[in-house]
Amino acid sequence: MVSIAGMIIWSIVSFSIHESEAASADIRLRTQALFTVLFESPKPFGDKEGVIDNILPNIPDSKFYYGFSIRRSRFDLRGHTVTKSLRYRLQAEFAGASVSLLDFIIDYKFSDIFSIRAGQYKIPYNREELTSSGELEFVDRSVINSYFSPARDIGMNVTLGPEMVKVNLGAFTGWGRGYVRVDKTNLNRNLLYVARVEISPVGKMVYPQPNLKGEEAINIGLSAMLFPVSQVEIDNKKISGRRDKSDVLRTIENRAQKTNLLSFSGDAKVWSGPLSFELEGHLTNLYDSNILGIRIQPSYMFTQNIGLAFRFSSVLNEKDKPIFEPGIAFSYYFKDHTKLQVDYINQRGPRNKFASIRTQFQIEVK
Repeated sequence: MVSIAGMIIWSIVSFSIHESEAASADIRLRTQALFTVLFESPKPFGDKEGVIDNILPNIPDSKFYYGFSIRRSRFDLRGHTVTKSLRYRLQAEFAGASVSLLDFIIDYKFSDIFSIRAGQYKIPYNREELTSSGELEFVDRSVINSYFSPARDIGMNVTLGPEMVKVNLGAFTGWGRGYVRVDKTNLNRNLLYVARVEISPVGKMVYPQPNLKGEEAINIGLSAMLFPVSQVEIDNKKISGRRDKSDVLRTIENRAQKTNLLSFSGDAKVWSGPLSFELEGHLTNLYDSNILGIRIQPSYMFTQNIGLAFRFSSVLNEKDKPIFEPGIAFSYYFKDHTKLQVDYINQRGPRNKFASIRTQFQIEVK
């Protein structure tokens, strides 16, 4: 947790810093207002086999929920200090009366082909998680992200290579953000290890989903993650108090993972004029069974302000029924990522069967 008083003091000090060789501070603010309509039913898709019946919910038999929420209200401070090679970032999220730390990063660039990063931040593993939640074409990430993404953690990584081919090698606690080592009874014997190769034959590696400026880019990412779970001592208390835990953390924490966790991820992205296309795949032994995940997401910018995106995601488990999640999203961009979004998501699987219509307005100030 970060104290509100500390955040206010840091903000005041930061406003007094100007761009220079000695230091700089770039402040960004973002928040989202969301209205959701949810249809939930044991048979949300009816009993027919037609294409429309597999997409639209069976509304008469569905439970109906709706409501407003304010979320992802974030304060983001970034810049350099002492030298332009030493960069920092602090990002905090306001939720109710509390403030939680999302990112605290120290990044030192020794040269154009070698840098070191340390702190708390997103593990360099899968594309959808590495994409900022403010730069998505849908209101939220797909179902595969909750199954396969390790999200934020505390650790460090090195980046090697030029812009066209970069290699990231990292080691992290494995217990997610906010993990605190209190005493010797709360220590883990092993770390989570990750390797990611990023290939950019045209331009650079880009993570925002919509192609707002009609740029050209081709990206390929290949990742591997290893967590020696079988050697980790887990006591009866929860390792982390986070509410936004991924399935990776939940299964390990609940002792549902009996073998070492080994995961692989691959992704590809193409930007060409107004067109954007993303493909992402995962393979892991989560829940002590082989699980495959896939996301296909094409989109098109009709004008500089209007975009349409389609997404199909699926989780295939050798011990359980598959999960399917098709969706469509419309976005109107006022400026950059200040936008109005409406999306329709339809998820069916062994535990969750619902369809939702979500309308979100995001304000982003840089």
